[in-house]
Amino acid sequence: ADAVPLDRALGRRLAAEVRSPEAMPAVPIAAMDGFAVRRADLTAPGRTTLPVSDELPARPGQVPALAPGTAARIMTGAPVPLGADAVVEVEASDADPFGPVPSAVTFDLAELPPAQRHVRGIGEEVARGQQLAADGDRVGPGLIGLARALGMGALPVQRTPRVCVVVTGDELSAEIQLPGGVRESNGTMLAAALRADGAEALPPLHSGDDHARLREVLDRAQPLSAILWQM
Repeated sequence: ADAVPLDRALGRRLAAEVRSPEAMPAVPIAAMDGFAVRRADLTAPGRTTLPVSDELPARPGQVPALAPGTAARIMTGAPVPLGADAVVEVEASDADPFGPVPSAVTFDLAELPPAQRHVRGIGEEVARGQQLAADGDRVGPGLIGLARALGMGALPVQRTPRVCVVVTGDELSAEIQLPGGVRESNGTMLAAALRADGAEALPPLHSGDDHARLREVLDRAQPLSAILWQM
């Protein structure tokens, strides 16, 4: 097996299963633009007005806990503050979704939102240790993107086989020079087919029909490659 960087892993076969090194998301995040709230502070059915204590954009950084009796404007993908157990979508409020942060927000709710409404929990998308791909799977763009999102810089792939094609026959040559000669083409064709299948094909070697010469060529080819083709 080889551990190869993600940008060189496309199309390779995995040499081992791949499991997630971490949970995604790593912290609860908002799945909707709106306001992070404590459900205990809401009236439903009915109207609730709460002061807006903070604005939480989707960007790195520590998020302060939500003070009881307040709401925090939150954007999709932003970490949900400690204490909040739901996100009320902006459409259910009197806030302008494109305006500045209001000092207070009013919700008109027909019913209390369920716990964790519009909150993506830790590991909801990918759990820590979850299998992402099996041994032998071919690496595609989706796996590369997922591995990158999970902080992985490389994938374990099967080592590319090195193959040496040995062409035999006294009648074969690169160019026909004498009557009865045959222009050699199978070595070139096989090397191209091997490369198309992902192998590293070395330049073909040629041997005549003399046994001693063939042994010499095979001995020269063997250390160069893991697989030996003969014709």
